[in-house]
Amino acid sequence: NNNNNNNKSEDRSENGNGSADEAGDDDGDDEESGDEEGDDESNGDDEESGDEEGDDEGDDEDDHDDEGDDKSESEVVKEDKAKDKDNNVAEPPQTQKPISIPPKEPTENNSKSADEDVDRSSGEPIPLTVPEEECVSFDHGDTSPTQNVTSIFNCGTVYKNCEWYFPGKFFHPCGIGKEFIPKINEMKELYNSKSLWLNGPPIVIPWASIDPPKMRKNAQFISTGWNKHNISMTHVHKTGGTSLVMAFSNVQGMGARGTRLTVYMPGKLPRAPTNAKQLKQKAAMSRDRDGGAKRSPYQSKSNIYGPGFQRASKFLDGAVKYRKRDEWGPTDHTLLAVVRDPADRFISAIGQATGAFGSSGNGVAKDLVTECVDGKETSKESLRCFIDLVKTNSTWTEVHFTPMAMEISFATIYKDIPVAVFPFQMVPSLMLELGSNPNMKKKDGHQKGYRKSDILTNMSMDDYDDDMMKSLCEIYKMDAVFFHHLGMENSCDPHLDYPTI
Repeated sequence: NNNNNNNKSEDRSENGNGSADEAGDDDGDDEESGDEEGDDESNGDDEESGDEEGDDEGDDEDDHDDEGDDKSESEVVKEDKAKDKDNNVAEPPQTQKPISIPPKEPTENNSKSADEDVDRSSGEPIPLTVPEEECVSFDHGDTSPTQNVTSIFNCGTVYKNCEWYFPGKFFHPCGIGKEFIPKINEMKELYNSKSLWLNGPPIVIPWASIDPPKMRKNAQFISTGWNKHNISMTHVHKTGGTSLVMAFSNVQGMGARGTRLTVYMPGKLPRAPTNAKQLKQKAAMSRDRDGGAKRSPYQSKSNIYGPGFQRASKFLDGAVKYRKRDEWGPTDHTLLAVVRDPADRFISAIGQATGAFGSSGNGVAKDLVTECVDGKETSKESLRCFIDLVKTNSTWTEVHFTPMAMEISFATIYKDIPVAVFPFQMVPSLMLELGSNPNMKKKDGHQKGYRKSDILTNMSMDDYDDDMMKSLCEIYKMDAVFFHHLGMENSCDPHLDYPTI
């Protein structure tokens, strides 16, 4: 499976971390462009338009999107739907039968909550303790590679391209991440109350089923031939996800089957109109023609446990470790996630949360700029302010500050399934597997004028001093433990003591 591509990235990924610029770091992850269910996520204004979350990944964002750069989010959503429709009648790849996706419910796209009899067990809190004897023989998950298989997605090999991770086991009362269970339970409470990540992008899972005979023969970036497999992805913000989500979309135009599933569509808080058109819309909506109050066009409730969630949940039940060519079942797929050094990612998150493309309507951007950018003379001073702010107000301040381990746990609906976790430096190789340009930079947070201030544009890892790094590592201890558990180095290693199995 594209051995040349794998070898090119081995040196870059050996340590599992590094700066965004090394990998063409598309910081663009958060772009969640309209998901499969048509929730195009638009927050209004320039909200998350464009790619997957619109999220400019801010910082080192080089969003490797080689196609669709000039397309609006609504156009991308329409194209995805058209491709999905066409692909549904195409002869399936991978096995005798196509990868099976639960059918859409005959209701509005993820716009209605599920009936009361729908399974909501994923929203129940995780117990903090279990009988001691249960932990004696606790299975932390099989992280070994599949034998006699050469693929970038076959994790656990000596090449260190990726590592197998089991989020359901990590956040178990016997798991390595047991001390962080209260944070997971807090996330479940916020979801159940429809208040999680308001004004944020949708949480999506794109997937593609690639069958070489059905793929475009002259694809520009496929030099060693297509590989046969079923691949899906949980998008971790600020780790190059925007480029990858778009690559999943683009590969459908090259012959693959696929679509985009929506795990969660956050609600939108009402916000003040910002232009004449919105002022007119708001005035029209507020007129009391029928004697009753009318809802503002800038407000919607979060959709929880709806048909989109149920469909994604059934799909996730088919997540498996990478298979041999003739062993893929009709519902099997390998689920991947990309992670990034916590300190490097935090800088990118700052650039995004302060109103970079796709996040201007997040409801906190202006306040963040006022608090930690305006009046600051250096990037170092601004970075210190943001560390103190998140430490005081928590990572719930804005979705892009959410720890990566929590994002993966939420997007996998807390299931005990394997996830192929790739270091950020592997994004170019993953782009190649999906037939996209590995070097295309759709967004560059360091480009002058891209961010709201030169202070944000120039912010880098060099701005951390020892005390700042220690404080950051206290905030993101969960991610540091997560990295250590996977055998990936990160900037917090010198500052923390890690739990052992």
